[in-house]
Amino acid sequence: MRIRVAAVLVLASGAAACGTPPAPPKKPAPAPSASAAADAPAEPCTLREPSECKRLCGAGNGPSCTALGVLLADDGFGVPAEPARAATLFSTECERGDGSACANLGTMHLRGRGMPADRGKALGLYRKGCDIGVAEACTDWAILQLEGSPAKAVAALRGACEQKSWRACHRLGVVLQLGGAGQARDFVAAEGLLVKACEGGVGAACGDLGLLLTDKKPSQPAQAALVFERGCELGSGDACISLGGMALRGISPVSQDAALAYKLFATACDLGTPSGCFNVGLMYERKLVPIADGDSAAKRYRQACEQGHEGACGKLGAGGESP
Repeated sequence: MRIRVAAVLVLASGAAACGTPPAPPKKPAPAPSASAAADAPAEPCTLREPSECKRLCGAGNGPSCTALGVLLADDGFGVPAEPARAATLFSTECERGDGSACANLGTMHLRGRGMPADRGKALGLYRKGCDIGVAEACTDWAILQLEGSPAKAVAALRGACEQKSWRACHRLGVVLQLGGAGQARDFVAAEGLLVKACEGGVGAACGDLGLLLTDKKPSQPAQAALVFERGCELGSGDACISLGGMALRGISPVSQDAALAYKLFATACDLGTPSGCFNVGLMYERKLVPIADGDSAAKRYRQACEQGHEGACGKLGAGGESP
């Protein structure tokens, strides 16, 4: 659940994706006069313009304050982290009706970012953002509720997916693929949801779609390779690893290519996926590729071990070196 700034781009309109019925259509308002247009608030800043976010927020532009909070919460675009200030900005804008700000503040509570971790507060803030009409807030609420209130969570995911929260489509696809949260397994529906999420830019969904395609009867490795590649490009370390495995073993249509496999595993490692670091270590240890300057199998195993990879920890001796 990453800090997001959806409301800076567009505020959701109509029904909240958590199941609130839509409001009756309103009669179109008359076109604004030239003087009213001149008095309209400035467009919000983008995250690539930190100085503009500060200026506009100071001038009272609420969405820009939410954007500034995102930058301050996550060290965005060279802006030093100030989690306390970010939380204040999110809290203020949430109270003013910015559902995205509510969701961002919920994520800070969930992570314990600048405050004690508090799952209950996170749930409440996600719910508030969802009720305002922000589909991504509904998605975050549903993900936390999948075990405790599975029926409500699945309903919220369906609604959020319909509102184009691609993360909701992804999570719902995984639920239907595995048959969890009280849902019967439905591979056809799962595939459709994962396709939608992958096309929507969720790299992890592409990775899960690729695995589903390789497990299908008959298997579809060519299509799987394409979605693994897209997932890797979108920043999914698991998708990079899956494509790297195809390259290492030479699974058609991917030619056997140890150098390509190494590159993909290293990319996954750089993305913070421990199995990527572990696989690079294995390739070094088995002399499948030359060891890069300043690198070693032990270094890669240590990276993976520090991220909780048990196999990598087992590769390390008591002194922290590869046996």
